[in-house]
Amino acid sequence: MSILQSSADATYIENNLHSFSVDGCPAFLADPVLEDIKSKMADTNLTAILYAKGDIRLLCMQHVGICGSDVHYWQHGNIGDFVVKAPMILGHEAAGIVSKIGDGVTSLKIEEGALLEPLSVGVHACKRAGVTLGTKVLICGADLDEKRLAMAKEMGADHVVKITSKDPKEMADKIVETFGERPDVTIECSGAPPSTRTAILSTRSGGCVVLVGMGPSSVELPVMDAAVREVDIRGIFRYVNCYPTALNMVASGSVNVKPLITHRFKLEQTMDAFETTLRGDGIKVMIECKK
Repeated sequence: MSILQSSADATYIENNLHSFSVDGCPAFLADPVLEDIKSKMADTNLTAILYAKGDIRLLCMQHVGICGSDVHYWQHGNIGDFVVKAPMILGHEAAGIVSKIGDGVTSLKIEEGALLEPLSVGVHACKRAGVTLGTKVLICGADLDEKRLAMAKEMGADHVVKITSKDPKEMADKIVETFGERPDVTIECSGAPPSTRTAILSTRSGGCVVLVGMGPSSVELPVMDAAVREVDIRGIFRYVNCYPTALNMVASGSVNVKPLITHRFKLEQTMDAFETTLRGDGIKVMIECKK
């Protein structure tokens, strides 16, 4: 197991975790050799994870991507009703090396694994909206930055539209003109109120708007427009049971997430990584956690 100092360390852990019970709960006896291995684990950024009774596996965290929510918590201390009231560990787009992987997984790289979390959010959004082959989809969120729009085009978008007005109706008209028709589904990823309003006004009658981005607690929306045109508004919160789909998409080569990683930093350069994300310099900023 390469994530340890030696394979002997792994063998020793597996064979010498002497279990006993405290008030009916399993625990482990201290052991001088195990203490030495624990020290090595700290040096190599290892984490012991209990999967089930008697099943402990070691994970070496490798990379973590910075999400917009990480930066928002850093800058504002909250996202909507989610307020930081105690010390909070940032970074949920993570990937590491485990002692065992599933059969047939041969092409997935660690950095790509860190993008499975945001990709799973996208998969969940598409499921909530009922996206299928042939569905015309508008994605709001990259439309303020030329670099992001260029990346969207490179990744397969048929059209891109840059936001040039704060008037949602004006932008909706521009989107329809560019598309040649209204989208069946709009996925709003920024949480910005003007973008959410534009999403509703752009979507065809009988269509669906999915709110992925998290903005203020209260937002003024053109609800009557949505009501009389029967535009469904659906929310999502993270994802559920979507990781296997995201993993298969990346491992099979159906989706290439590699171009999205534009900046890389060491763990000691975390503040530089956050500053880079805050400035909007990159698409996906990655922090390398391994030592």
